[in-house]
Amino acid sequence: MPHTAETIAAFSAEKRRVALHSMLAAAVMTVLKLAAGLVSGSLGVLSDAAHSGLDMVGSMLTYFSVRVSDKPADEDHTYGHGKFENFSSFGEVLLMAASSAWFIWEAIQRILHNGKELQGFQWSVAVVLCSVAVDFWRSRRLRDVADRTGSSALATDAFHFASDIWSSLAVLCGLCVAWVGVHFDIPVLRYADPLAAIVVSLLILRLTVRLGREAVDVLLDQIPAETRLRLIEDVTQVPGVLSVEQARVRRAGANYFADLTLALPRRYTFEHTGELVRSATEAVHRTLPDADVVIHTVPRQARAESIFDRVRAVAARNNVSVHELSVQSHKGKLRVEQHLELDEALPLLTAHDFVCTLESEILREVP
Repeated sequence: MPHTAETIAAFSAEKRRVALHSMLAAAVMTVLKLAAGLVSGSLGVLSDAAHSGLDMVGSMLTYFSVRVSDKPADEDHTYGHGKFENFSSFGEVLLMAASSAWFIWEAIQRILHNGKELQGFQWSVAVVLCSVAVDFWRSRRLRDVADRTGSSALATDAFHFASDIWSSLAVLCGLCVAWVGVHFDIPVLRYADPLAAIVVSLLILRLTVRLGREAVDVLLDQIPAETRLRLIEDVTQVPGVLSVEQARVRRAGANYFADLTLALPRRYTFEHTGELVRSATEAVHRTLPDADVVIHTVPRQARAESIFDRVRAVAARNNVSVHELSVQSHKGKLRVEQHLELDEALPLLTAHDFVCTLESEILREVP
């Protein structure tokens, strides 16, 4: 069921708080890795520092995006500001791709030009291990909040930082292998650090492709087919719904918007139709909680419609009231008699022409 206003406000505050903590953690780790990389001369640590720097920028975008995306809809943004989260994710993807390409190029240059001696090995290892611990903590925290609030920006950050753990471990392996090469004078192992930088960059690129595809899918309003089919199935099971003629779903941030066109029996009154629309909205919420639902209804002929229903439908289509309706069988044919309420100021000839037209429609409806 839809969340209350208090729950939505609490989710918004929690999203901002966890995004701020993530941004501060990224800033601290960027400074530590940059210092360790400059002291040791390790390209792997420097690439990880740049990665953390991008994490900081991405966390800033996330923090800003969750503040903007929680704003209510206004006259210029009738669907709200939720897609700002998706734009934030896409911007972070572009930054990750650019940094990865640069570090791959720099690593290849070091390999071709015999690399660089590493120093301050212990300091670099300590910083990388600290980075692994921080990334593990914040990825778990971000994922927990993203699952409860449905924030795509926080989910992107959580997946990003979980992948950072593997990239940091790759840097750590590169440092250890390079140290072994220096300590035991094995020249070929000195290339382990730039190779580790390439591995880290490739991991980032792999992550970039996945996150970029997800961001683009949301920006293009792509919804999993199974979600739409499940929604249609739930709504079709509502008593009185003949069919779902159209179902469109779009997502903006953590918010879903569902637009459906339902075929209903044409004999239904406004009150009955209103009750059925409420039931259909509840069915949509079972599949997409908190979705903004708009339902259009169109009158259609039901399969089990009686002659009385068809005649009344013709009268309703011509905006006249009918009463004393009777249908009799006479010599193998049906005789329909009804009383119509017309405007008392209507000329008799005009009334006669109108009734003749109505009779013709009834004959087409009930041959």
